[in-house]
Amino acid sequence: RGYLKRLAFQTTGRADASLLGAQVHAESFWRPEAVSPVGACGLAQIMPLTEDFLRSRHRAKLGSGTCASPRWALHAMVLYMHDLRSRMAGIDDIERAAFALSGYHGGAKWVARRKALSPEPLVCLFKTCDINPGILPANQLADQEYARRILLRLAPIYRAAGW
Repeated sequence: RGYLKRLAFQTTGRADASLLGAQVHAESFWRPEAVSPVGACGLAQIMPLTEDFLRSRHRAKLGSGTCASPRWALHAMVLYMHDLRSRMAGIDDIERAAFALSGYHGGAKWVARRKALSPEPLVCLFKTCDINPGILPANQLADQEYARRILLRLAPIYRAAGW
């Protein structure tokens, strides 16, 4: 918790460790050895292409670790979430977090496609993030449930526990 708070504050100027802790919980249940069937790795379940992107974009900050390293994975997740949130300027904080989580889970390009199809492109939860932009229905369901699960169920538990 302390490491994640410091990391978030150093990276973003804010320390919403409850949200980040909830995200790690949703991704890997805090298991650094976790590997998904599609190849996502570590605590933050980072996909290989995302790992490559983050290495190229944040080489100086991330160093030479891998997604299997807990500290590297947490740092990469915080940086990536910060990148995704920064694309969502001008909307309230909970919706920014929801769009960033949706981008983290399903890909930023799908967030952009959902927003283009939405009559309410600044509202993710129960609106824009529920639009299927052309992906498999099971993937759509997982994507829309991801942000809800973290923001509405897990983060409040982490917050109540002092995160």
